[in-house]
Amino acid sequence: MRLLHTIEEIGDILRIKRTKTYDLVNEHELTLVKIGKRSLITDESLKAYLAKITDAANAAR
Repeated sequence: MRLLHTIEEIGDILRIKRTKTYDLVNEHELTLVKIGKRSLITDESLKAYLAKITDAANAAR
């Protein structure tokens, strides 16, 4: 199990572009950590975001 994901991996998982991934970070929907020059997204924040949007979709039904 991976604890951190690259910006590109998050884009692939969510099927969004790099810019939208950074938008989600700026909106505090995803947590970005820096290790050296690398920017990585925590798996915990990805799971929380997916749960949030899934709950919102289910509530809209």
